[in-house]
Amino acid sequence: MQIELNKTFLIEDWIILSLILGFFLIGLLKKINSTRFLYLIRFYETIIYIKIYDKGHKGLKTNFFYFAVLFTLKTFGLSIYLLTNTIFNNLKGFYFFLLILISLISLASIRLFLLYVFSILFNYKEKFYKLIFASSTYYLQSSFLLFFSNLLLLFIFKSGIYQMYIMFALSFLYLITKQLLFFLKNIKDLKSFFFYIILYLCAFKIFPWILIFKGLSF
Repeated sequence: MQIELNKTFLIEDWIILSLILGFFLIGLLKKINSTRFLYLIRFYETIIYIKIYDKGHKGLKTNFFYFAVLFTLKTFGLSIYLLTNTIFNNLKGFYFFLLILISLISLASIRLFLLYVFSILFNYKEKFYKLIFASSTYYLQSSFLLFFSNLLLLFIFKSGIYQMYIMFALSFLYLITKQLLFFLKNIKDLKSFFFYIILYLCAFKIFPWILIFKGLSF
């Protein structure tokens, strides 16, 4: 079944279900830890959130973190799907979305595994855990922006191509700016392994996005 809500997209059932799942996951995060959720959505106080809830590797092994990762991957997957369909003007449906989602999960899994190996080899485990927690926090906050951008695109704007480009650009700009500010704030602690941070940024931040867009354009 397809619902034509604007001139840009035919909204299929699976897209509606994906958005409903997004609302469910947001509600679940709030239910699991309402205080943590309220700190999380204070975008202007992200550093406070990180200071409170960054518990090293233990901070990455909570139900809140697992469901947050699920929400982030799903939202980024749907956003990339909508964005690529407007760029290439080629609606490929649910299986194309699954391909994007599987690609994101695979890249994230490989990235985490390699980061873990590097952290052991160079004895920077705790610092890398801190980077992972902060990075995942900024990705999650950006996914909130993307989620509501998707809602506006699909249900509010009548021809949302340019609005979508602007909203997605702002979401990614927020992500990049927050990570850069975090890096600059902690540069004194990171100088001792600056080379490995450059390697981390190049290998695990930039290259995965190049792979995704190369694959999608192909």
